Amino acid sequence: MIVQPRRLSAQLTEQIVAHAHSLCARGARVLVGSCGFMAAIHSEVAPKVPRPLFSSSLLALNQLALEDVPLEQIGVMTFDAEALSNHHFAGVGATIPMAIVGLPSTSTLRRVISNNETRLDLALVEAEVSTAARQLCERWPEVRTIILECTNLGVYKHAIAQTTGCRVIDIVDVVNRSMLK
Repeated sequence: MIVQPRRLSAQLTEQIVAHAHSLCARGARVLVGSCGFMAAIHSEVAPKVPRPLFSSSLLALNQLALEDVPLEQIGVMTFDAEALSNHHFAGVGATIPMAIVGLPSTSTLRRVISNNETRLDLALVEAEVSTAARQLCERWPEVRTIILECTNLGVYKHAIAQTTGCRVIDIVDVVNRSMLK
């Protein structure tokens, strides 16, 4: 399981490296993670793979630092705020922002993903995600940019932006910004 507050096991990390090499051998030119919690192992995995690795949208924190965006203006929406720890931010060499909000443990998206369910009410999840984003901005009104840690939140990016008026960054933005330089 990737969503956890501690570092991943060395065995799982090496399996990820092996799979990355396999993908590269089959022609992959870029490696993109499907869970933002992979940030915890980014600094271990990236030097061991032959292609650019985008393990997590949390890499956007470094991109924003280069743009001189003040840390207090950055918020993070995550799958599970209790599991998102300093290991994840350290793994991508980033400072931990203060404004972090997770989906409630009772949320539809968390339930569906955690239980490997096959049906998802998109409208209900959009409403729940929009509510979480609104709460983030109400608690930290200085937030102007929201990073979506969870790759499954990207589909709700426009709803979050519309609800909050903030710039919203997901893993696709991180890849595009890095690859289009």
